[in-house]
Amino acid sequence: MKRKILFTLFFTLGLTFIACIGDCPPIEGDYFRLTGIRSINHQSKDGVYLEEGVQIKFEDYRGFNCNYTVSYYSSLEASSPISSGLGQLHALDCLNEGWAGSEDYYESIEVITLNDFNDEYRQGDTISELFNLAENLAFHDSIPIRDYFFYFQLPEPPTLSSAFKVKVIVELQNGRRFEKESPTVVFL
Repeated sequence: MKRKILFTLFFTLGLTFIACIGDCPPIEGDYFRLTGIRSINHQSKDGVYLEEGVQIKFEDYRGFNCNYTVSYYSSLEASSPISSGLGQLHALDCLNEGWAGSEDYYESIEVITLNDFNDEYRQGDTISELFNLAENLAFHDSIPIRDYFFYFQLPEPPTLSSAFKVKVIVELQNGRRFEKESPTVVFL
């Protein structure tokens, strides 16, 4: 009976150890720094990115992503994979670029409509309130930015214009500021 237990323990630990040793490609950096807004992409509920001028029913519209450009860097304080002398041990997977997140924090995110939206929000007005950004940023300003994107879900369709286009302005706590306009989608 002891032999079965020892064999099972040895076999399980051996496979786990072997699975953790891998030839992972080198990464450029553990952290990422936001350097701009790469794109703003509208998306349908089935996950398809929408091109400029696409017509879509509002009930088929998922929302839009603000995707950032980033640069990677490493820090001496960052933890590194454990070196065993037999290679590097990884927690069952290789590390990705920027795996530790960013050391940047949001100060504000503004969404400005570039078309008349409804009776309350006209062209050039800030429609950030529609996305509950104040509540989201109250949470996000206490932790570093973890993702290369920010997702916005539009809760209601525009009523004064079927065309929907926005400008997103992201300001970080360190004073850096980025902005980009989205393509236009047309709600049917």
